[in-house]
Amino acid sequence: MRPAEPSQATARVGFVEQNATAATVSVCRIDDGVVYEVASGRVVNDTVGTQHLQLDLVMADGAWKVSTITRLQRWEGVAGCALAEADFPY
Repeated sequence: MRPAEPSQATARVGFVEQNATAATVSVCRIDDGVVYEVASGRVVNDTVGTQHLQLDLVMADGAWKVSTITRLQRWEGVAGCALAEADFPY
């Protein structure tokens, strides 16, 4: 995979909740990575998509680690949560 040129890729993280051993965050992610065949350079997939994700984290060995990722919504193009006000998560 390679970045699109120009790239629109971004990730906005919104804090949801946390305690001493677990946390949940909300992420709005624009993915415009280009999947291509290395040998030929032929583009396999160059679609742009936006995803609203929930990440559950746990404290393990003194560091936050992702335990689960749940895709809440997905849109084609730059859409949905990417167009939300700056106070994401909405």
